[in-house]
Amino acid sequence: MQEHNIDVLCLLETIKADFSLSELKSLEEGGRFSWNWTEARGHLGGTLLGVKQGDLNTLEMDSGEFFSSTKLEDKKNKRVWEVINVYGPVQHERKAAFLQELNDKICHCDWPFIMGGDFNLIRLAWGNFTEDNGIKELLRKGGVDTEDERLKQAKQFRFEVAWLTQEGFREKLKEKWPVRGGLEIQDYWRHINSEIRKFCRGWGANLSSQMKKDKEDLKLKIRKLDEGANLGILTPAQWKERYQLEEEQEKIYSYEEIQWQKMSGEKWILKGDANNGFFHNIANGRKKNYTIFSLEDEGREIRDPKGLREHIQWYYKDLFGSEDSGTIHLSENIWSLHGSLFDAEAQDLVKPFTIPKLECALVDMDASSLPHALMGYLWVSIESFGLRLKMWMLEMLQKLFEGSLNLSRLNYGLISLIPKLKEPNTIKQYKPICLLNMDCKLFTKVLTMRLTPFAGKLVSAT
Repeated sequence: MQEHNIDVLCLLETIKADFSLSELKSLEEGGRFSWNWTEARGHLGGTLLGVKQGDLNTLEMDSGEFFSSTKLEDKKNKRVWEVINVYGPVQHERKAAFLQELNDKICHCDWPFIMGGDFNLIRLAWGNFTEDNGIKELLRKGGVDTEDERLKQAKQFRFEVAWLTQEGFREKLKEKWPVRGGLEIQDYWRHINSEIRKFCRGWGANLSSQMKKDKEDLKLKIRKLDEGANLGILTPAQWKERYQLEEEQEKIYSYEEIQWQKMSGEKWILKGDANNGFFHNIANGRKKNYTIFSLEDEGREIRDPKGLREHIQWYYKDLFGSEDSGTIHLSENIWSLHGSLFDAEAQDLVKPFTIPKLECALVDMDASSLPHALMGYLWVSIESFGLRLKMWMLEMLQKLFEGSLNLSRLNYGLISLIPKLKEPNTIKQYKPICLLNMDCKLFTKVLTMRLTPFAGKLVSAT
């Protein structure tokens, strides 16, 4: 939001009945916002509308069952207009009530308005609605239809460990490091990730393109020299050139090996041998074996990508979702001598975090098991990026200890489904594995190392 200087934010399918102040504040990057929202109905719907308090004045807020809106005034030219954020019902029997509510809202607007969202209407119904209300559709540049299942998802960012082998990469990375200014540590941490990812994407794409070109050029030059060698007409200088070209070609092969070795998951590699074809085949085979093409659910077969995604998401939300706590209470004498700490031991648990302890956790982490995440490899190569990374992480750890860190902005992961059987056909025949992001892995490691010496005393043997 800060990067694109967003003044008005409209979110859909929040699946929330309410928002806490800390949740809303976590979205406010680049300025304070005024917020308006509608409740979700169970696991469907919910809207959130935010307006930055700067160039715009919030005059009035309104909401209904299917929309949230804010009436605004531009401070510079005093023009008044309204933003309407809409989420229509999926159920066909509620379409009439939805359209009636929007009609009533539009009839009471005596000023210009912009209305957008997910209307969940077939094309004929939408056309009739816009015609009856005199609404003009805006031309969208770069917009995509969320219902078009043929569109591919955006490619997930992967930090390639092979980049670290390229001369000058670490120095360029340091140059792209953004200045903190007055940003709060979590806002700055997010800004770092955004800027460095942007640089790495462009740099990686350029590197890949250049390497393809260089590889073809090297093959052509070597082939011409080999033709001369077969005729016995190569000079010593040409033989020297031939060996130099071969060394350059070997560097490209080594780079490709590291890339495909990481993607394939194989941990053994012979440096210097051109094994990238082998690792390429393993990576492609792994992808083919682990792709879910269809699932069965109560006698029906789900094959379309959108249906598969929704089925998997709701299954695990239902399985791991939170429930109201029970009426379990601790007895008065629960803290016996065995389950309690002495004062000196208790002080060890609550003392401030230090850089040496952070370094111990970093050293103890297995670099080969890290996900393809930007910060994962930056931590592994910590010596290249100095003390500042440690200081920023230490600042977040201290805020976590004080209870002022918004952990929901860091505590997320990538869930992968691993088949339990050779040919699984239901979601229950997969086991989920969650790959935490590097920040939370480090937090967990530091806290675990602090608790481990007292675990035997605090955790009952039974």
